[in-house]
Amino acid sequence: MILVGMIVIFLMALAGIALFSVLALRFAGPAVSRANTGQRRALAGLAVASCIGGVIGSAAGGFWGIGWVLYLAQP
Repeated sequence: MILVGMIVIFLMALAGIALFSVLALRFAGPAVSRANTGQRRALAGLAVASCIGGVIGSAAGGFWGIGWVLYLAQP
């Protein structure tokens, strides 16, 4: 059961990292495009920064989640 919990946490963290990485790349194009106005570039840049925060949060959540499961499994 512990292994299943660790695998679920790992897969959820991996899915979060993949999702936010793809979204960061999607918003990076409009953030650097000269065809957009300054306000639209700033908004896209804010979205990229949020997605990078999501990548970091997903990685940290997986790291702490697996550690939490191992801590709870101690006799």
